[in-house]
Amino acid sequence: MTDAPGACCDPEAAPDGRDAEPGAECWPVRAVLQFDGGGGGPTDGRRRPVAFAAILSVEGDQNEYVLGRRLANGESHNEAEYNGLLVGMEYALEIGVADLVVYGDSSLVIGHVSGRSKVKAAHLKELCALAQGLAN
Repeated sequence: MTDAPGACCDPEAAPDGRDAEPGAECWPVRAVLQFDGGGGGPTDGRRRPVAFAAILSVEGDQNEYVLGRRLANGESHNEAEYNGLLVGMEYALEIGVADLVVYGDSSLVIGHVSGRSKVKAAHLKELCALAQGLAN
């Protein structure tokens, strides 16, 4: 297997133990993404900083890829949640993940992106559209 988790791999060393067909280029890379965001609530009349994290576990890879960042003051907790999802999805696509299972504790973000609930807040509509575009 090559160094990059999503790079085309050695067809004779499939991570799930199956033998690749002769001449096969690659098998679909599968991964699990867990995302979260936090902070943003008012403290003494001021907003607290917000941050997000995304953890990507790629099938057949011993490593977990952890991505995170503190956002500028003024961002909301929900924007932090969306940023965790978006950064994780973007990285998964960058490394060649073809089958991504996503977990998060934000029923708002998951409801929006899945289409089960309507995005009412204008500042979240663009983030939702970006996530839906990455999912397709």
